[in-house]
Amino acid sequence: MYEKKFLTPAICRAARALLGWSQDELARQAGVGRVTIADYERGKSELMRGNIALITAAFDAAGVEIIRQGQGGVVLR
Repeated sequence: MYEKKFLTPAICRAARALLGWSQDELARQAGVGRVTIADYERGKSELMRGNIALITAAFDAAGVEIIRQGQGGVVLR
């Protein structure tokens, strides 16, 4: 079974890398602060649910879908 909208700091970095986006670009596309992205990716802070939705929506709009599979696997497509 797949679960959409699963995001960890490592997945966030990987999705940005697939798109060739900087933290600044992701922040701009998602409508959140760059510090929000930077702190999350470094594990310094957690994201609020609304920011997770904005970030995953930005990835979705750019063509990167994040899907969690059973047994802890993740698919970026």
